[in-house]
Amino acid sequence: APVASTPAPVVSTPAPVASTDAPTKSPTSDNVNGSYEAEDASKLNGVTVKNTKLNFFGSGYVDMGGTGSYIEWDDISDVDGPCKLDFRFAVGSGDDPRSCEVTINGELVEVASFHPTISWDDWEHLEFETLCPPGRNVVRLTVSGSNGGPNIDRLVVSPACTSDGDFCANNSECCSQVCNNDNTCDTSDTFTPAPVAS
Repeated sequence: APVASTPAPVVSTPAPVASTDAPTKSPTSDNVNGSYEAEDASKLNGVTVKNTKLNFFGSGYVDMGGTGSYIEWDDISDVDGPCKLDFRFAVGSGDDPRSCEVTINGELVEVASFHPTISWDDWEHLEFETLCPPGRNVVRLTVSGSNGGPNIDRLVVSPACTSDGDFCANNSECCSQVCNNDNTCDTSDTFTPAPVAS
């Protein structure tokens, strides 16, 4: 009787597709304590991770979408008490400001207006002070305006400076930038904020 032959299956390997979204500048390493990259956030809703603009940190940045789109970081635990939130952002020159709501654990703490920067390749900082509850916190940035949101590179969370005379552990905790030997902030100095590094 004839022997039926079964041809061996042909395995096709698709050729690699060249990326059209290659970075125009190599990602920059980020050594800032309390820094959270936008592209690595725990939840991204209605936004796009990109790497086509210049001068971003990490592996990319987030291009926020329309009203209701958001970035959420759910592992913020660097600070217990007064804290400063610093968003590194870009908005195209000539564009209208982009409005976003900032919540911590679901509570509204700031309505932020991200103003136009020199260009989409030029990043600036929007920062404000608030209260970070003890333990792990969830920070969400949600577009609230009708003209979309900014590009967000990262969020940095750090302790807010304490008032003169308050308890301190090191100079950076004092608004006066001087922590005395008795662990109180110096009252004789005037605080001059240091420039924020780009």
